[in-house]
Parts: sequence; C-alpha cells; structure tokens
Amino acid sequence: MENTLAVPPGGHSVLVRVTDIRQYAYCPRVVYYTMVVPVPRPVTFKMEYGVDAQQHVEALEMRRKLRRYGLHSGERHFRVDLESPRLGLSGQVDLVLLTPDEAVPVEFKHTERPVSKNHRLQVAAYALLIEERMERPVRRGFICRLPSGRLQQLACGPVERQQALEIAASVRAMLHTQSRPGPTGVRARCTDCEFRRYCADVE
Repeated sequence: MENTLAVPPGGHSVLVRVTDIRQYAYCPRVVYYTMVVPVPRPVTFKMEYGVDAQQHVEALEMRRKLRRYGLHSGERHFRVDLESPRLGLSGQVDLVLLTPDEAVPVEFKHTERPVSKNHRLQVAAYALLIEERMERPVRRGFICRLPSGRLQQLACGPVERQQALEIAASVRAMLHTQSRPGPTGVRARCTDCEFRRYCADVE
C-alpha cells in the first residue's frame, strides 16, 4: 500500500521502536535514560504482571467474539513483529485482526485510566507498519483495557501518523546529539516516575 507521508527515499539507518515513541510522547527523558544514558531501573509490579499475564490474555481473547471489534470474521495474530527501514520504525504489536479488507491493531493495557495521546500515537505508528507489512488498510485501532476487557476505538488518521513519525525523528536526533531533552510539561507524571531521582531540575 502506498504511503503518502513524507519519508526519506533511502529509508532510515536507525530504527525507532514504537514503544519509544509512546514513551517519548509521555516524557522524552524516559527514552533518554533508557537509551542514551542507561540507568538502573527497578522491576515494577506492572512489568512482572505484564510478562506473566500475556499468555492468559491471549487465551481469553481467543474466546471472545470478533463482533465486539465490529468484525464478522477474521484472523487473530498475536505478538506480531514489525520492522520497516523505509519508515524507520520497529516494534511488536500485541494483536492484529486481519480480514480481506482491513487490518486492525489492538494493544492490551493493564490499566483502566483514560487513553492518552501517547497511546494514540503508538497505535498510529503500528498502523503505518502493518499497512506496509500486511498490505491492508488500517482505518482504526483499539486499546483493550485489562483485566476488564473494555475496548476503546482509536483513529489512525494522517495527523496521528505524522506526529508519530515526527517523534521518531526527535528520538533519532536525541540519539545523535546525546543531549538530554527537557522533562514533560505535565509535572503530575513525575510524582511516581522511576527516573525522577535523575532529574534534579524537576521539583
């Protein structure tokens, strides 16, 4: 499928992970402390729970009806690895629903909080990768909240896709310059951040 977004003709030598796009949109310093100046990172309950729960989630998903996604039929593909030097992106999407007419990315989130912009950009980035790999249009995506299984449909339009590519470009620039970006403007995110002790300029 032809992509109308502006990307370099020769592609990118550095592939940015889609999860880093999500993290950078949340707070750029999370990516900095993970990729540029790696610092000790405690294993949180969410990390352990996410690993242990994956197989259970997939088994549960197989028992659910595709009608809840607005589909009459389709194939489920779990943990799909995606990579595109042309787009400069890579990642693993939790679930792709594949029909002859479209592909639908689904991300599982262990939270009941409202879906934020960084999650929308994550799904948009997956949409770009899926269209290139599976040659199906991606018109929408879903966040599936766990453990409730509640769904929220997200748009995967040109605005979200372009913003995702722009953030990927910012990540590459940070990796090239090795410079620390500014913190998130939403200071409430700093309260329980595992990297807060490294941000002396954040009060």
